[in-house]
Amino acid sequence: YMLALPACVEPMTLAALATGTFLTSASAQTMNQMYETDRDGLMHRTMQRPLPSGVMTMEEARNFAVASGTVGLGILSLGCNPLTAAVSATTMATYAAMYTPMKVLSPYNTHVGAIS
Repeated sequence: YMLALPACVEPMTLAALATGTFLTSASAQTMNQMYETDRDGLMHRTMQRPLPSGVMTMEEARNFAVASGTVGLGILSLGCNPLTAAVSATTMATYAAMYTPMKVLSPYNTHVGAIS
């Protein structure tokens, strides 16, 4: 945002960017944890996460992922522009549908993760 700034910081645009990015990131991270619940339950480092520990149900996680992703993309689309929302949606999809499953298949998952 700072590099593409036309002249001065627009507080509402910056707030929309920060809030939308936070929410879409939360959605992608939730989808990641939904996919890895069983594996997370086996590792000492991750077994206390909400899903493997039973603090949160899969339905609650799904509802949170859908809500935070939808609201985040809406904020980015309306508060910034539709292209910003499209880039964020692509990032969410790449992270959840490519990076996460690749973690156990290939060390190249980090390259895909770097893209998202």
